[in-house]
Amino acid sequence: MVASSQRLLEGADVSARPWFRAGTQAPFAGDLHEALLLAQKLPPGPNGEPLRFVDIAMPLVRKDGVPLGVLGAHLSWAWASEVAASVLERSGGGKPEMDAFVLSREGVVLMGPKDLQGRKLELASVRAGLQGVTKTSLDVWPDGRTYFTAVTPTRGEGDYRGLGWVVLMRRDADAALADVSALQHGILFASLAMAVGTLLAGWVWAGRLSRPLQALAEAARRLSQGDRATPVPPTRAFAEATSLSASLVQISLALDARGPRTPPGGAAAKPVSASREPAAP
Repeated sequence: MVASSQRLLEGADVSARPWFRAGTQAPFAGDLHEALLLAQKLPPGPNGEPLRFVDIAMPLVRKDGVPLGVLGAHLSWAWASEVAASVLERSGGGKPEMDAFVLSREGVVLMGPKDLQGRKLELASVRAGLQGVTKTSLDVWPDGRTYFTAVTPTRGEGDYRGLGWVVLMRRDADAALADVSALQHGILFASLAMAVGTLLAGWVWAGRLSRPLQALAEAARRLSQGDRATPVPPTRAFAEATSLSASLVQISLALDARGPRTPPGGAAAKPVSASREPAAP
């Protein structure tokens, strides 16, 4: 090793390492592994977990094609896990609602909940992902709980074939269905509230429509009984009521032109004359 970050491995012999051997021939990306040489130089991960890295390397050559060496890098898997956790927290409003997994080409959990790391998942969706199929399904997991599960295989780019990893997302089915149930209840309550509001509005509007009609009906009844002393109430509630009110006023005026108004007490009063008979002798 000629040069390294923080001079940790300078002078070390890495000729036997897979990333160096592969990097002398072509660009290389290795599978996840526990640290070997760096484990002696760096402190362990959180909670005493072993350091894990992904190695990448590429050959260094002169313009005339003469090899000079290999440029390599060790990518910390803890950093990748922190990035994935932060993305899930942002998408879940500060509290992750889903679990994210990265599985090796053998179906072993490389990244995910601590109790499943290093375990091989024997799920139909995982087998489909390892065969290059994107799949969503409802699976019973080793903890006995049912999860909505989605898997998709990773793919390489150009000449790079990729690592054969599978990305998996899962969410507890009970929690997901509880959200659906809450949404259904919300829609039901909103519909009921709208129905009650519509009924109240209809009742108020019906009252506004019926009151002027009732007043005009009463005026028409009095006119039919000969009572022209009580005036027809004017109204501008709506066009039909206004027209009806005007018609009743015209009828009342026409009746006034034909004869005197009839007092509310009954028929028109007739003059009464009184005479006194002379007493019998």
